[in-house]
Amino acid sequence: MPSKFSLWAGNVLYKYCFPIYKITYQSFKEKQDAFEIDLINKNVRKGDRVLDIGANIGFYAEKLSDFVGDNGEVHCFEPDQTNFNHLKNRTQSLSNVYINHKAVSKDSTPLKIYTSKLLNVDHRTYEPDQYDEVIEIQATSIDEYLKGKTVNFIKMDIQGFEMNAIKGMTETLKKSDVRMLSEFWPYGMQKAGSNVLEYFNFLKNLDFNVYLIRHNQFELLDEQKVKSFIGLPESTYMNVFVTKSHV
Repeated sequence: MPSKFSLWAGNVLYKYCFPIYKITYQSFKEKQDAFEIDLINKNVRKGDRVLDIGANIGFYAEKLSDFVGDNGEVHCFEPDQTNFNHLKNRTQSLSNVYINHKAVSKDSTPLKIYTSKLLNVDHRTYEPDQYDEVIEIQATSIDEYLKGKTVNFIKMDIQGFEMNAIKGMTETLKKSDVRMLSEFWPYGMQKAGSNVLEYFNFLKNLDFNVYLIRHNQFELLDEQKVKSFIGLPESTYMNVFVTKSHV
């Protein structure tokens, strides 16, 4: 995790000098997420339809646009207005990117978002100890949004709200040969009213294999292992790769 000073400095740049923030953030993500970027590149083909759930300022949207090519589609979802404005500016010349100023949930009921004081990527759907403001945002389910269309790849990072999101994409997951890169944050899921075991079992019941990404390696998860994650501290973030095949 970045230091408190790094978070403070990043937030200052984000608010008051966004061009410098964008360059700094780009460099940071290219290095930190190198394995995940390569994983997505290997699993997204030209012409694919992909979802970027929690698109933030568009770092992954740009890459996904390139990966799917002119005949593919990238559908982005970002609830925060400021992030969405940056996402819009960044993708306005990308004809295969479709942006939505909405949260992804189990249905279209509006959601409250508690915005972070320090980090524009850390807005939450539950009330944290400290937050900047509360905003209400329109939501959509993926099943409702896609209206029967299939999807090939999903990248999802929504600060513990992932369980609610996949409940709203059940039919899409059943009919699609989809692969997914998802945050797997025990603390956040617990605070958002779910837990990592519920999330894992939901995916297993749809015949997915769930792989923990640890030290740039894949570890196939089972129920016993996932149970050991419940109760981990707030600072423990993980990612999982979800697929109906094997890696």
